[in-house]
Amino acid sequence: MAEPDRKTPFQVHYEAALSMLESGDFERAAKRFLQAAIADPEEWNNSANRIAKSGHPEVAIAALRQVIRLHDGRKDVLAASWCTIGNILYDCGNNDSALEHFQESWKHWKTGGAAANIALMNLRRGRLDEATKWIEIGLAIDPWSAEAQMVQADLIFNKGDYREGFRQYECRWRSRRQGLKKLASNKPEWTGTGKGHLLVFGEQGMGDVILALRYARLIKELGLEQTWVIQPTMKTLAESMGLIDRVLKPGEEIPDNDFHISSCSLPRVFNTSIETVPTAPYIQAERIWRPNANIKDVGICWRGNSANPNNVFRSTALAQWAGILETPGIEFHSFQFGDGEEEAKAYPLIKTYSHPTDWLQTRDLASAVDLIISVDTAMVHLAGAMGLPCWCALHCRPYWAYPLCWEHGTPWYPSVKLFRQQKEFEWTPVFEKIANELGIYAQRTR
Repeated sequence: MAEPDRKTPFQVHYEAALSMLESGDFERAAKRFLQAAIADPEEWNNSANRIAKSGHPEVAIAALRQVIRLHDGRKDVLAASWCTIGNILYDCGNNDSALEHFQESWKHWKTGGAAANIALMNLRRGRLDEATKWIEIGLAIDPWSAEAQMVQADLIFNKGDYREGFRQYECRWRSRRQGLKKLASNKPEWTGTGKGHLLVFGEQGMGDVILALRYARLIKELGLEQTWVIQPTMKTLAESMGLIDRVLKPGEEIPDNDFHISSCSLPRVFNTSIETVPTAPYIQAERIWRPNANIKDVGICWRGNSANPNNVFRSTALAQWAGILETPGIEFHSFQFGDGEEEAKAYPLIKTYSHPTDWLQTRDLASAVDLIISVDTAMVHLAGAMGLPCWCALHCRPYWAYPLCWEHGTPWYPSVKLFRQQKEFEWTPVFEKIANELGIYAQRTR
């Protein structure tokens, strides 16, 4: 008869603390949380993060503050608790308070992680020199920290050094926060040389795949056969380019191949610099004739996919677009499909459409407008890949496609103009700028 699994000391204290917390005995719960933290500081902080991510950040922070109050002389517990509160506040968009907590953590325990967190907060504020100082401190303490290396990669990208940035970006495979897994294959990873059959697997979101499709032409020019494995709704769009030998959906049988590569590693393999980003457009727009030259057609998209961990920061409510929607001389078309599309019912003048079955149908819808205005979603990537005019209301946490060194644009999509948010959740100044420019745009003749 198998022995029952024995609980670790951490589990015993942690589960008891949760039970006390549920019954309202906060003081005793705090003491048991402290015992759990002493038993396993790392697991305690991971658990506090899980409580926060389950929708109860205030509960996690309260428990952490109690542990700080009762830390019993354990500097590691004290520093880790300050750091975890900082992480929770950062995930809630409270960057100023997060920075204060990361600095407090650094005072008690000078770890590479604490320095990297301080670097990240300075990067989010656009203080690149200060961020550089702190990331160098962090990596001097712990040069193999994947999370610190991710911050360094982000910093390098924002300075415009794509070649070094993409080399450093390979650390994402070791990052627990990123949670990415490489393709399991007994074939070598492609280094950019050799002949034969290359398997490209789509990585991360659909916008990332659209961005990477520009490399299909370069792969073809090298004389390689190429198979791409990407999200099902992307299949027909990729096939429409006429460059890829085979486009598969995940789960379909993969043909024999000689090499494989992640789609987001293609810029590194092709040694892409900010000056040599492969040009757009590379997806054909199906131009549609519109008879009324006095009306501008504008497609809008106000929310991203809720599965994205940054969605709360990049998405908006349609009500925040009120000033834009009042612009005369514009007919608005909703390109919001999925999360948030019901909001358009409150604005009967917005033209709505049936949910497209795939991104090729979305491409055809986009071809029928003069301008697309969107938050940071795959719609921006599609418009840019087609060379369509697009204005992006960009949040404070953009990734390498929107480096700070290109304030109002991106090297990946010349047709895209950025309206950058200056502070987390403060969309009013962004939409005021867009509304002003849209008023001018509406007066132009086609």
